Amino acid sequence: MTESEIWKDIDGYEGYYKVSNKGNIFSVERIARGRKWGGRTLQSSYHKHGYLHIALRKNGIKKNKLVHRLVAEAFLPNPNNFLEVNHLDEIKDNNELSNLEWCDTMYNVNYGTRNKRAGRKLSKKVKAVNIETGENLTFNSTLEAESKGFSHGNVSQACRGIYCGGNLYRGHKWAYEEEEINERPK
Repeated sequence: MTESEIWKDIDGYEGYYKVSNKGNIFSVERIARGRKWGGRTLQSSYHKHGYLHIALRKNGIKKNKLVHRLVAEAFLPNPNNFLEVNHLDEIKDNNELSNLEWCDTMYNVNYGTRNKRAGRKLSKKVKAVNIETGENLTFNSTLEAESKGFSHGNVSQACRGIYCGGNLYRGHKWAYEEEEINERPK
């Protein structure tokens, strides 16, 4: 434990573990079942969603805990009883106190650049051919097509062949870029 860090007992694990304002977990030195335990900073590991978690043990029971929640529970007041902890810099493994805040679900899912990043990851390029002129159009996403006057929902349905006219919408045949432009699927 370094002097620049502030350490507090983890609620429910007093005398077993401490958490710091820097996002570190310390196992307190103790004697249990005739053996010396603890006395060291623990290594956390990555949770499947990219957050750091740690396994805490007490009375033979092991529980996995998210490190950012342990920091927030120990150091951040939560007068509104919010259920979620937001990372201000959007870096899931930066669990320093100054990077965390309590919030509600709506705020958390709409915070920062998350929606734009998710949209870019999930978006597909779309193409259209004007059925009269043969002019080709290409867009990075259905939302980009919307910015040019097309409805992104209708473009999406046309690309999937389920729009009223199959893949025909506003005088254009539509498809996702990796697919051929065909008539309505059978």
